[in-house]
Amino acid sequence: MIKTLVTFSIIFCIIYFIHGCKSKIVGPDNVTANVQPLSVGSEWYYKDTGYNPDGTKKDYEGYYTLTIKMDTIINRNKWALIISVPECDDCGFGEYLSNRSDGLWWGFPLEADSLTWLRLPYPSKIGVEAINPYNKWWVENVDTILQVPAGTFKCYHYKTKEISRNQHFVHDYFYSPGVGLVRLNWYSQANDGSIYVYLQRDLINYTIK
Repeated sequence: MIKTLVTFSIIFCIIYFIHGCKSKIVGPDNVTANVQPLSVGSEWYYKDTGYNPDGTKKDYEGYYTLTIKMDTIINRNKWALIISVPECDDCGFGEYLSNRSDGLWWGFPLEADSLTWLRLPYPSKIGVEAINPYNKWWVENVDTILQVPAGTFKCYHYKTKEISRNQHFVHDYFYSPGVGLVRLNWYSQANDGSIYVYLQRDLINYTIK
């Protein structure tokens, strides 16, 4: 009987330990962590899921990888080039990003500092906005807990809207400081005028150099 109880206790402890590891929330120890790490060689792996206007999943599923290819000093500021993988000459994603004391900057630093703008205010408070000629970003929440295949993360929830008279909806971006983008929800408009999530991108793995 005692042997049976000991065995059961050991099994229970193992299960509890495994469950505890899976449910551990990843979050910054302090506000010194950047909202988007930009160290060269860092990579993020995502899964894309498409949705129909009625909320059902599409047959489409895709995978998306981002990597920091290089960094450089331009106009006395450090900028990093983030690209999609695999690369090609006329496809994919490429942006220059820079971490500064007020958050993540984005733009075209090769031309002039006048063509660079704050995108993600951080550290920040709910309601703080960052506006550039193309779109507006604002802080919706600062402590959203989100579970994705890569784990459970404490996130800043940002919303963004293009500066266009024709757009009537916003997109959601969730960033965990020290980790980067954890999830995004892109929205579209159905034929009946309703707004729905047409693509969700979730982090499935990542490597921070």
